Amino acid sequence: MKSWRAQLLLLVAAVGLAPLVPAGFALRSLLAETARPLLGPEMKNGVDTALELTRELMEAERIAFRDQIEAGALVDTLDRNLSDSDRHTLEALKLQPGDDPVRVELESGLGFVALATATRPGDDEVFVESAPGAPSKKAQTSGAWVFAPLSETLVTHSRNVESAVRRMESFRRDREAWLSSALGAFFIVELGILALALGLGILLTRRLTAPITALEGGIERVAQGDLETSVRPRGHPELKVVLDRFNRMVSQLRSQQAELLRLEKQTAWQQMARSLAHEIKNPLTPIQLATEEVHNAYRGDDESFRILLDESTRIIEEEISRLRELVAGFSQLAKPATSSQSVDIAEVAVDLGRVYGDRVQIDVSSADAFLPTVRGDLEALRRVLLNLINNGLQAQDAAGRDGPVKLRLRSTDREVFVTVSDHGEGVPEENRARIFEPDFTTRSDGIGLGLAIARSTVEGHGGTLELVVPDSPTEAAEPGSTFLLTLPRRNGDSA
Repeated sequence: MKSWRAQLLLLVAAVGLAPLVPAGFALRSLLAETARPLLGPEMKNGVDTALELTRELMEAERIAFRDQIEAGALVDTLDRNLSDSDRHTLEALKLQPGDDPVRVELESGLGFVALATATRPGDDEVFVESAPGAPSKKAQTSGAWVFAPLSETLVTHSRNVESAVRRMESFRRDREAWLSSALGAFFIVELGILALALGLGILLTRRLTAPITALEGGIERVAQGDLETSVRPRGHPELKVVLDRFNRMVSQLRSQQAELLRLEKQTAWQQMARSLAHEIKNPLTPIQLATEEVHNAYRGDDESFRILLDESTRIIEEEISRLRELVAGFSQLAKPATSSQSVDIAEVAVDLGRVYGDRVQIDVSSADAFLPTVRGDLEALRRVLLNLINNGLQAQDAAGRDGPVKLRLRSTDREVFVTVSDHGEGVPEENRARIFEPDFTTRSDGIGLGLAIARSTVEGHGGTLELVVPDSPTEAAEPGSTFLLTLPRRNGDSA
């Protein structure tokens, strides 16, 4: 089972890993094809055109600003309170009055700056630094800083074009690295999914194979002879059905084994009973005749000897009678009567009720007190009921309880049932498995053959005889025991 589970997990792993390589190649081809327009001449020409247009617009702005300065038009003069960063930027330009405007980015924004010729007093004074970090000082120049900011639309357009150019160049330069990174991310995600699938696969295989593992263990235990084993039905409904059928099969095997053992024991007892009946029966008559002859041969007048002789003769005759009963029992056990005649079991029960009077209560549960007949030996079935009734009465006497032994008769389409219930102490649980054995009895004067002969007789008629075991504590609390006699109906009878 472990090997099968490992093979299933390897199959899941193989199914998950198999498409990774072709999927990776397909993804790389797809990404490369998707990126191809970004690296094609159309995209490059478009970006170059946008960049050139932006440059032309900025050049037009610069020329217009320069013309304004040369024409003496009113332009913005930079604030004298420039930040240190802006002053450093302007100083780095090293412009002279009359130089073309230069594009520069100050804290106030992106635009063009130029050094215009002074036209008003004081305009030639600007603040500069002689060196970074040195104190500011006034320096006399021949012009004033003027500034023309670019429009927000042109600035945004310019920055977008510059960003597009940088990205395109970066993508062109790092194309392979970008593809490798995308493939790496794909494989990492796929491997994570595969790991999750394997984890779920382990849980699922354990859940699926656990009932099969339990069934395998149960089969192994049964093969070793343990018929008391059972497995808990679990898992998929179909697996539950299989496990439940296995449990029923084991239960049937256990019952069949017990029945085989019982039949083997019964067969052995029947063979032994046949032999004992023959061996005991033969000398009984000579013993009885010899005893009577000895008893009759004494003609003396010794009264004490006469009394001893009479008592001894009586004891011997009683034991001979007892041995004859034992021989009769052995004979019945060895060869149950199975004559085939129509027997009205209800009539037999009613007759026994007349014999025992109020000590036996008959209850016939059928329409108009009619029960279908059974096929068998009338006297043999009568002896079975007599044995069950006598056992019930003896059990009640031993328990000191009064009340009748109850016989209840009922039938179905195929069988006739007779239950015999008493109010004795009942059969202890430890004795229930042995009460039908020929060598078992709880009475000091019993020979242990009554129930064994009764069951053998009933089974010879195709029926069953069993002790009814209480199913609930309420039933168990009721005193006494109940025996159930089941016989097949005679063919052609109807209720």
